[in-house]
Amino acid sequence: MLQEIFSLIDVALEQKMRTQCKADHIDLDQYYTHYCEGRLTLPKLAPYRRNLPERLVTFTEARALYNKGEKPDGCIYHYIDDKRFQCVYRNPAEYLPMYKACGKTIGPDFSLYITSPESEKRLNVFRNHLLSLIWQHYGIEVIPNVSWAEPFSFEYCFNPYPSQSVVAINSMGCRAVPVSGYFWEKGFLKALERLEPTAIIRYGPRMVMEEEGISRFYQNPHLTRMRTHKSCEGD
Repeated sequence: MLQEIFSLIDVALEQKMRTQCKADHIDLDQYYTHYCEGRLTLPKLAPYRRNLPERLVTFTEARALYNKGEKPDGCIYHYIDDKRFQCVYRNPAEYLPMYKACGKTIGPDFSLYITSPESEKRLNVFRNHLLSLIWQHYGIEVIPNVSWAEPFSFEYCFNPYPSQSVVAINSMGCRAVPVSGYFWEKGFLKALERLEPTAIIRYGPRMVMEEEGISRFYQNPHLTRMRTHKSCEGD
């Protein structure tokens, strides 16, 4: 059934290249039922064991550059509102040329809020996993993006990811609600135990308890530009 998904994308890609129009929408969510009922098996993601990226670029910035005929400079990430990159999941063939031009991306980050219904959290794990597999199938380097909710979610959240790999982990927003920070810390320790990552691409603030020796922290470029701008205004 996974090959069926790839075949649908192949057809959409061929249509896009032949007509220079947008690729057809593909309803990937229809496969979630098959996944839940055990009729669709998704393998673990392949590990990423190459050099860490020098620069990260948001999906929205990468899309704007690509649409202007420029190659996105950096590794694409999706630590933005789900609605802003939902289009990639709904129309994966449309955006494959952009990801291939960039060559490297951190896996998607459909949200896993602790307040969300269990069904929604499991669906978003499926979306993150499936879209990452699609990118890998088409030759794009994918750094697995590891995310989780409360401890009950750890089993199905960590299962899609390989061990002994570079992974990416986001902590934006975790300090706003104390219980979110607590569950983030629990999940981070579990990720170290289960996945034994060789390095961690960290986006967001350093958390009090985390081991920093294995992590490389990346600045939010938009916040950096805003702070620089405000500093200049104050001169």
